[in-house]
Amino acid sequence: MGKNTRNTNRGSAANKTIKTASVEPPPTQEPLPSESPAQTASSISDDSASHHSHTTTATMVDLQTPIDSKAIISPEIKALSELLGTMKLTLGALGSTVHIIGKQTEKVAALAPAIKASEEIDHLRVKLDQQMAIHKEEITKLRAELTARVKEAIRTHLREQASMAVKDAVARKVSSKVADLLATHVSEDLRDQVKAHRRQLLDIQTNMHNSEARRHNSSLRSSADTLRPLVRPLSASQLLGPPLDTPLSSLTTAVEPPTPSLNFPKSLGEVYTLSTEDARNLLKEYGINLPNSPKNNGTPTTGQISPDCSPSSAASSATMVDWREASREEIINTFMAHIGVRSTSITARSDLCELVPGGEKVGVIYYR
Repeated sequence: MGKNTRNTNRGSAANKTIKTASVEPPPTQEPLPSESPAQTASSISDDSASHHSHTTTATMVDLQTPIDSKAIISPEIKALSELLGTMKLTLGALGSTVHIIGKQTEKVAALAPAIKASEEIDHLRVKLDQQMAIHKEEITKLRAELTARVKEAIRTHLREQASMAVKDAVARKVSSKVADLLATHVSEDLRDQVKAHRRQLLDIQTNMHNSEARRHNSSLRSSADTLRPLVRPLSASQLLGPPLDTPLSSLTTAVEPPTPSLNFPKSLGEVYTLSTEDARNLLKEYGINLPNSPKNNGTPTTGQISPDCSPSSAASSATMVDWREASREEIINTFMAHIGVRSTSITARSDLCELVPGGEKVGVIYYR
């Protein structure tokens, strides 16, 4: 009996304790406006933990007594647990978001040089396009200018060619017309007379030129002095390279003026070194014949050939012989006398003989 009474008292005391805990729950503290959500959640969790500890202590009084769960968990505790779960989910989402943002930041930092290089490339591309546009404009201007210049040059060149062609055509037409008029109005005898007078004038001019050249050559003292060339007779000049006849020149009285020989020696030294063949060619071009004189060691005397004699008078003289039968000494001496170099000695000079090509020891008159 005593034991039952004590158990009954204990059960009633436990029930009183449970009722007190369930009826009077600990008041919840609302978070102050200045507190952060994390501090508020911490205080709420602390309160719920203390409340849970009181409840657990109360329930441990008697485990055999039935407990009403609805009476133990209040709506405030349930709301707090839901709030904590929501906050945990929010914190997890925020953590993953921060992690993703960090990864993206790292990627952006790694891609920053490439992005900058791409921007620079785009900037350079824009500049290059602008420069290309400027160059294209300049090239267009240069092409237009060059085209204008080329057209002007072609126009000028064609104008000159056309002018020359017109001049040539007019000259040929005028020459043909003048030739026809001359053939109609000028008689053949008159043309022959005019041509003869022109030849006489050319002969006089030739003799004057040759006389002046002989005077110059007679004053030479050194073998290095330059000779003044004599012009060939009129017939010899026309035989070597006559001009082509034109419709006008065939009917006019024009006569080609005489010219010097291309083989004429330039100095006395070249005269001394003339070969026999070259000396004979000079005699042939100038129409010179050798005097028919005594041998006298193969050298003519001073009085036998006059320096001022003309080729025509020399050819018509009865004392001339064919130069093809003469020796080299006679040919060179005769040519030197013809060009005006006067002889002062008949004695051959040994030093001049050494100048003869081929080493032929012959005597040559030395002229001073």
